[in-house]
Amino acid sequence: MRRFERPEIKSKYGPCVKCGVGTRSHVLEAALYEEYEQEIVVGASDIYSSSQWEDVDTVTRSEIVQDSIVMCHTCWVAALEHYNSELPKMKFEGAGRYQRLANVLRNVRYYNLDIHLNDEAKNSIRELRNSLSKFIGKVGEEE
Repeated sequence: MRRFERPEIKSKYGPCVKCGVGTRSHVLEAALYEEYEQEIVVGASDIYSSSQWEDVDTVTRSEIVQDSIVMCHTCWVAALEHYNSELPKMKFEGAGRYQRLANVLRNVRYYNLDIHLNDEAKNSIRELRNSLSKFIGKVGEEE
């Protein structure tokens, strides 16, 4: 079955991915739902009727199959402070650092920190992304 998100429904209260405290402060991944059909009896004859009958409607419902992944605000602020201090120090130094820097950039996007970083960290991210994309382009040209 096809899984889908329902943005009109707020996230359920769940454990923080870092510390385990119950929260729904920062949703990192939305919950996933699946549809199913259910038959509902809307009318039926009584038990004393000589001819038994039943009206049934088919209704499409959705059921949650994977809970949302959430992070508490305290851990999110700690991650923001960490990336604000560490990103300006990071430089792309060749193929050995590619995977680590790609993971850092993926984490920044995953935690939705892009717009909340300070200007120095934003400039550093822009430079790192440009450096990584140039590196990938050069690697692709050599093949």
